[in-house]
Amino acid sequence: NWSQQWKRLDGPVHRGILGQPAAYGSADGRIDLFVRGADDSAYQRTFRNGRWGSWNRLGGNITDAPTVAFTSPDDWTMFARGAFGLVWTRKANVGWSTIGSPDLHPIYGRPSAVVDANGVHVAVRARDDSAWLYSNGTWSPLGGVISGSPTLLATSGRIYMFARAS
Repeated sequence: NWSQQWKRLDGPVHRGILGQPAAYGSADGRIDLFVRGADDSAYQRTFRNGRWGSWNRLGGNITDAPTVAFTSPDDWTMFARGAFGLVWTRKANVGWSTIGSPDLHPIYGRPSAVVDANGVHVAVRARDDSAWLYSNGTWSPLGGVISGSPTLLATSGRIYMFARAS
């Protein structure tokens, strides 16, 4: 059911967030919300048992909105563009590290991530506006010329990428 009532959540720092949020729902009605705060840190907020909890600071120094490959509330992997334009990652209970970027050059925009039976996959827009995919520890070019951040979808045993073409 669609609710016609808006709930103001405010941001974690100075009531603000930067970029778009990432949200995931679980079968029990739980919602996990991930954002970039006004201080460039990542934050998570959870809705359960009919109410929103407080913001949980996940740290990091991210330069665009996060994306999350979400399996369950205790099993997720966050990705975001961070220092030097590289892709940085963290898990629910593990701190930040980097998976780099294609040829270690800065990426543009927000990465997109999904998880399927073969693991976690991350798509980015590279500095030459081409699309790249990170899977199983390797960056692979997908070709094409895109002018915005890609979006990944994993369904029916396949992975789809959507992006605005140039």
